[in-house]
Amino acid sequence: MLEIAERRQINPAENLWLKHIISQIKENILNIDYEELAKKNGMALSSFRRKFKNSTGISIHQFVIQEKISNARQLIQETNIPLKIIAEKCGYMDIFQFTKQFKQFYGIPPAAFRASRQ
Repeated sequence: MLEIAERRQINPAENLWLKHIISQIKENILNIDYEELAKKNGMALSSFRRKFKNSTGISIHQFVIQEKISNARQLIQETNIPLKIIAEKCGYMDIFQFTKQFKQFYGIPPAAFRASRQ
């Protein structure tokens, strides 16, 4: 994500802000509260969302989904943990929603992805 911001040629102060925000998101990925995150950073929610999107090219919510799915992909590749447990570890209470979002990002469902790595 930071590479995208660098390609968008944002100024160094904004890049530092973005690194800080991404760090906070990753620390709280399973229990993210956008309003609280905005307040912590001294911004109104609408301003925070706008600044994030201007810096990265995607919404903060889309970034959170990408991070969750990326974490899931890593667990699928590196472990034999059941997919339902991986979905839960990545913040999904519904395996169907997890499967749908995984397929949107990688083009195949998580079970097929796991089968292809073996």
